[in-house]
Amino acid sequence: MAQSIDHTGTTGRHRQGSGRYHARVHSPSNQSDGDEAQFRGPETPDGSAAQSLNDGIPPLRSPLLWQRLAVHQAAHAVGWLCLGLGTIEKITIEPPKAGLAVGDREFGDLTEELLATMLVWILSGRAAEQEILPACDAAETHDEIELANEFAFALEATPDFARKWPLLYRPKADRPVLLALEPGLRSLVNARLDTAYEAARQEVVRQQAAIVFLAKKLLVRKTLEGPELERLFEEVKRHMAP
Repeated sequence: MAQSIDHTGTTGRHRQGSGRYHARVHSPSNQSDGDEAQFRGPETPDGSAAQSLNDGIPPLRSPLLWQRLAVHQAAHAVGWLCLGLGTIEKITIEPPKAGLAVGDREFGDLTEELLATMLVWILSGRAAEQEILPACDAAETHDEIELANEFAFALEATPDFARKWPLLYRPKADRPVLLALEPGLRSLVNARLDTAYEAARQEVVRQQAAIVFLAKKLLVRKTLEGPELERLFEEVKRHMAP
């Protein structure tokens, strides 16, 4: 079974296992399952994100916020599929646990490559919002930014991974202090984040068709799981770039 892993915890999130990856959002109401969402990304002639939902969406949340949530979680799901990280059991854009519920996954050794890959994946939701809804700033993803910073710091402060002083032990619990006192380390961590975000942005552009396809379904259904989600992923994979 999937268990909940909040994005506001500790670097223990790097561990093996299963979990729910989510961004914290406020409570809206559901749209009827029968409603049809109209999603337009920048590939349409007018490129207007504001026109992407029909009039049936409840007014408690703006159409733009629903789009952000759908695009954000769709990007995470497509990225998870591309990386072959394991089974996705549920996707939801409903609060308080918007995100993915994933099955058990053995990640093996905690390598630099794995951490760098997960850092790109963490940033893919934010990158998708800004690439597919270019007129908008990213939604509130502070939890994910915090998590991305933890990964980037681990890459630059962990012995064997660090580019500067690779033999120097720097406790992860002291991250804010170390970053404040060591401008060089701060620059390296920020460079890791910039590089990962650019990689996430490029991957979002490459997989935009699959992300938009899945986002449409999420806008209508709000939550996808079970056999319905398994069938939908077969369609999603047909939209994915090789």
